[in-house]
Amino acid sequence: MLKKTLLLCFLAVVTTCCTSRQHEKAQGRVERVTKAEQVVEDETVAVVERLRSRKIALDGKRKTVLEEVLKNEKMFKKATLQTLEERGYEFLFSTEEGESRWAKALLKFLDRVEEHALKKEKYEIFRIEQAKTDMLLAMSNMQSQKVRLAGDRAFEALSGFVMAKEPVTAEQMTSLKEAGRVPSFSRHELSGFEEKFNAYLDAMEQTLLSRARFEVWCQVAFFRLVLDMKFLKIAHPFKADKDPGKADVVYLDGLVKMFGEFAKDPDAFISHLPPKHPYYWALIEALKRYKKIEADGGFTQVHFTSKLKKGARGGAVLELRQRLLQEGYDAGDVSNPLFDDALEKALKHYQETHGFEPTGVLEEKHARSLNVSIAKRIQQIELGLQRWRESEVDPAQPFYLRVNIPEFKLEVWEDGKLLRKHKVVVGNNNWDKDPDARVEGRINRTKIFSALVKQVILNPRWYVPARIRRLELDFEVLNEPDYLEKKKFKVKVLPDGTEEIYQESGDDNALGRVKFVFPNPYGIFMHDTNQKEFFKQEIRAFSHGCIRLENPIELAYIILEKCASMSREQVQSLLATEKVHEIDLKTFVPIYVEYNTVGIDEDGHVEFYSDVYQYDKDFFEGKIPYSEEELKLLMRKIPRID
Repeated sequence: MLKKTLLLCFLAVVTTCCTSRQHEKAQGRVERVTKAEQVVEDETVAVVERLRSRKIALDGKRKTVLEEVLKNEKMFKKATLQTLEERGYEFLFSTEEGESRWAKALLKFLDRVEEHALKKEKYEIFRIEQAKTDMLLAMSNMQSQKVRLAGDRAFEALSGFVMAKEPVTAEQMTSLKEAGRVPSFSRHELSGFEEKFNAYLDAMEQTLLSRARFEVWCQVAFFRLVLDMKFLKIAHPFKADKDPGKADVVYLDGLVKMFGEFAKDPDAFISHLPPKHPYYWALIEALKRYKKIEADGGFTQVHFTSKLKKGARGGAVLELRQRLLQEGYDAGDVSNPLFDDALEKALKHYQETHGFEPTGVLEEKHARSLNVSIAKRIQQIELGLQRWRESEVDPAQPFYLRVNIPEFKLEVWEDGKLLRKHKVVVGNNNWDKDPDARVEGRINRTKIFSALVKQVILNPRWYVPARIRRLELDFEVLNEPDYLEKKKFKVKVLPDGTEEIYQESGDDNALGRVKFVFPNPYGIFMHDTNQKEFFKQEIRAFSHGCIRLENPIELAYIILEKCASMSREQVQSLLATEKVHEIDLKTFVPIYVEYNTVGIDEDGHVEFYSDVYQYDKDFFEGKIPYSEEELKLLMRKIPRID
């Protein structure tokens, strides 16, 4: 019995010991599993934090990358930086899918910029296109890397933490796991997730760089285009920019303002960027035609040996006909060797569009004009387009006047349409002296400017400038002592003892019957004349700087009716009195005095005019901008001149 009891006790002890050892082993296994899980949880948090930190750094890198790209630009740094800052360095020219509508509007115009006689190379379109290609490839790669992540257990569970602004803690991760909101991952799963997400971030970084290049280069091209279209002056004799390389700083405020307008509505802005005047767009179409002629071999040469007129026959007639047909003049059958009515009519049309009297007879001067090279004509048209971009003409004005000096004509425009034309005489190009100012040079040129016609004077007096009195009037008196009396000149002694000479109103008056007053820095006005024979000349540069107008009373009727509520009969009645009548206009009339050696006739033919002041020649020879000394002479005020 005792043995049995001892045996039972022994077995109980053994069992207890075994159970204790098994419990200890089990507890050890649990502890080891818990520690392993904790390690994995810590690694999960570490992976998330590494990826989150890199993503945050990448997000904050946009400003740095944009400024780094901009650093290499030679121009438009200030304008680009200012507009980037204003929009918080957000991308405007691209979206996450590719180029934006702002980029499309800009690039569409730049693709056809040579139609405006602007060189594509200036806008470095090739690098923009390369940046666009790189950007689209980077975006495609980024999308591919994103696809790789799709379906990844760790990505689906942890991407929200990676994208979060605040870091996740180990305690938060444990709680989320215990709540069943985040599953457990193996080290292999975490490693694969981190590798794939880093590849995605690599692609994102490359996309950021390519988008930054595209953004900056598009913006620089935009500013270059706006500068060329709206601000930069390279052909204007008086206002040409001295240093085009610094024009981006000179016109900074204007450039930034226009970028703001572009940002609001890119398509509307681009459509309003070029000049709106119909002559500009007609010249663009003409440039295309002339480049086609150049591509086809250029103009047929007209070999001049003697005058040609209707009835003539031969090879010279064939050359003339072919040459006129090339520019779109209806000269008849190209194979007809007879100088017929059709050829005569076409030649007259050509003569009219080139500033000649339309005689219908081919003379040597006409042949010289016909034989100007196609390259030279293209060059003139391109300069004409540039001058329109620099023009101050506002075609939106309901009523305005335009004087084109090389054309020797004034145009009257109403509601966007050409109402009528008048011949004008402008300042001569002779070398002259002003003894009072002690200067000499080509001081009689009519200036280029815009102003407002504020007054019309009927039966004006002409106050003779001192230099004209000394150089011309005194000479006439020497030859004809009663010259002053015959021409109705009066001498008036002023309070300071000096004499003032003026000519009474009348048909002999140098200013004629009408004078149009538009205050300007040069003392220039427009008027009738007693020397109407000059209107018959082809080159009408004879005045001392003011503008003499053919049929001025017709213009006075129009202006006074529109702007002073006066009927034709009222104007005629005042003219008949032969007394001076100064009529202030209720509505001022814009007048633009310009210099452009190309124009367009009503049939779309290009008109080429005389480079009377040689501003074209000086431009092509690189003499514009002029020196300060030259400008001072060219822009000096004309003292009360005819």
